[in-house]
Amino acid sequence: MGKSVTVVIPVYNTEKYLERCLNSVIDQTYKNYDVICVDDCSKDKSRDILKKYEKKYENIHCFFNDINMGQGRSRSFAIDRAAGEYILFVDSDDYIAPDYIERYMEVVENRDCDVVVGGFITDNGKKQRVHRISDNSNIGCIISYSYACFKLYNKAFIQKNKIDFGNFRKGEDIYFSLLLVVAGARHKFIDYCGYYYYVNPGSTTRTLTAEYNFEKSVSEMFDRLLEDERYKKNYEMKGYMEYAYIASMLNAILVFSRGCGYRAMNDKYDYFLDDLQRKFPDYKRNKRLYRWWKNGPSLKCRMAVFVVMNAMKIHVDRFIILLMG
Repeated sequence: MGKSVTVVIPVYNTEKYLERCLNSVIDQTYKNYDVICVDDCSKDKSRDILKKYEKKYENIHCFFNDINMGQGRSRSFAIDRAAGEYILFVDSDDYIAPDYIERYMEVVENRDCDVVVGGFITDNGKKQRVHRISDNSNIGCIISYSYACFKLYNKAFIQKNKIDFGNFRKGEDIYFSLLLVVAGARHKFIDYCGYYYYVNPGSTTRTLTAEYNFEKSVSEMFDRLLEDERYKKNYEMKGYMEYAYIASMLNAILVFSRGCGYRAMNDKYDYFLDDLQRKFPDYKRNKRLYRWWKNGPSLKCRMAVFVVMNAMKIHVDRFIILLMG
């Protein structure tokens, strides 16, 4: 029958997309799995939809939070109650291909690894775009593709190493993914795209704005990561973490704060530079910050870090940031 897997679906106000998500999870070629849905105090009809599916399908189990806990803590709640040996996360406005679970489980049936990472397909309702990850990708991919979804996790590894989403309500996937790296998780990358990431204008990520100051949340995440004893004992990880930090901060500034205005962008960049110096005082010695990576992070990620870090050498980085933002 194969190894068991639990599909975890956090739910919050997604009545428009929830049935599509659940139907895709039910219609799987792989059969040894169950589903845990955690409703985080939805204000729409999501709760009613979940109750209907739980009543109809015996492998669907639904929980309803008494207070709004956020997506990360809702996922952690589900992990603690998961019966499967492996964990898959699916967001309630996304959906998966019929062979999605089977393709991931084929990997762990034949290979000993802790995390399996695949590609995904963005869907905005009008067109789709494939984001492929090759079999020979490296750990640098985690910097760009720090989403918790379209990955398969060994539950025992997560629990043994106390991997969680922290108490972060925004960007918690970054913390979770990098904590796995800090803990030494063995990653396997596969050239398969069966996860459909729906670009929902009302989702948590899409509603982040400059006023939220996402860069400060990113800073707090890395403060916690850098205090982890496992990181402190692994000096070789320092260069990787510097790159991950800079890439994450530039993403917070240039993507989520785009269009915030000259003065606000200038202040955010000052915050980044001060924080960078505090966390990594000798970052300028890290040669990988100035080199062009042939693979690993996404093209946008590589471009942002490469351009900004090399612009620092000739003191035009602030101009570049203000221009790009």
